[in-house]
Amino acid sequence: NEVTQGGQTTVASSSSGTQPPSGFKLGSPPTYYNISTTAQFIAPVGICINYNDTQFRNEKNLKLFHFENGQWINVTTSLDTINNIICGEVSAFSEFALFENLDIDI
Repeated sequence: NEVTQGGQTTVASSSSGTQPPSGFKLGSPPTYYNISTTAQFIAPVGICINYNDTQFRNEKNLKLFHFENGQWINVTTSLDTINNIICGEVSAFSEFALFENLDIDI
């Protein structure tokens, strides 16, 4: 919502991380994102990730998840399948991942 004090924000990607929730799978290759910042801000904060649609069977089934309090939370607010950008809103930073919903076959 608002940055109250500037700082450094970093994004690190990795092929390993916390397993997806039931009914969801990672892309191929799997990609996790660890986002952190030293900036001070007023939540919520928008997060957008560019993705490669060839990593997923059906990109229309993608969701952006954030690992919070020991569990994955779906934080998706928008999915742009033309430009391959998925966005969500969070109140803090940590581990993020794009998961494909296996229960939907569109």
